[in-house]
Amino acid sequence: MPAPSRPSAEPTPEARTSLLTTPGLLAAYGTAAAVRARSDYDWNKIADRTAAVYAGVISSRVPAWRKDGARSYPGVA
Repeated sequence: MPAPSRPSAEPTPEARTSLLTTPGLLAAYGTAAAVRARSDYDWNKIADRTAAVYAGVISSRVPAWRKDGARSYPGVA
């Protein structure tokens, strides 16, 4: 049984009843949730996302004249 897609809205009472009375469907949702959690919350991905945020913040705060690798102010030796 393929994993169900992620719901976009609050389930209806009928959908809840169906989920709770259909063990296979409930198991499929549980499996899909576990796979998604492992994928989205992998520590390597979290570290990469965090590093990207820091890099973006740092690069946005570096003055334009420093982005060319200059080690002093423009016009100063």
